Order: sequence, then C-alpha cells, then structure tokens
Amino acid sequence: MLPFQQPRSPLPPFLLSASVSVSCLCDAVVTCTAGFGYAINWLLTLPMWEAFGRLTFAAYLIHPALIRMVYYQRVQLFEFNPVEYSTYFVAFLTGAYVIGSVLFVLVEQPSAVFISALRGGRK
Repeated sequence: MLPFQQPRSPLPPFLLSASVSVSCLCDAVVTCTAGFGYAINWLLTLPMWEAFGRLTFAAYLIHPALIRMVYYQRVQLFEFNPVEYSTYFVAFLTGAYVIGSVLFVLVEQPSAVFISALRGGRK
C-alpha cells in the first residue's frame, strides 16, 4: 500500500450511511405495525425488554439534570482531555442508570401496584 492511500473499510460505505440506517428502521417499524414483521415483532415484544425500556427512559430523564449538576459546579474553564471526558461519560451513564433503578424500585413499582389495586386488582 502506498503512503497516500487510505486503507479500505471492511464495510461498504452505504452501510454506514445515516439515511440507509433510518430507512431500515422505518421499514421495521412500518412492517411491525402492519402486522407482517413476525420475527422482529416477536423479538421486540419479549417481556425482558420492559424493565430495560423503563430504565432507559428513566436514565433519559435523569441524565440532563445530572450533567448540569456536575458541569455547573466547575470553577475551571473547559479544556479537552479525552480521559476526563471518557470518565465523565461512564460516570454519567452509571449514575443515571443507578438513580433510574432506585426510582424504579421506590416510586414506579409501588405506584403501579397501587394503581392496579385501585382498578380492581389482578385477575
């Protein structure tokens, strides 16, 4: 290989395209909604995804507040440091999921049981 040549990617460029990815995602949604995506629909409706989906939504709601708490307390100017930003990323991710898990156990589950009892209980 000559020094000015770029190494070839193992994937074709169209697989890395955002428009192709979004089109495939839209196709999966429309197919499942229309009732034709049997395998995809079965996989995505498994009960194991429910808790993960709730935790992900909780982390989505919590992480902006967590990031603001940390970054607004800084007294130094920002300077790019890959190790520091990687550490912050892992800490924010872990913190958001831990807080989301605690809220899921202490707030969401008891509320769901209470609402279920008000509606007439489980049958």
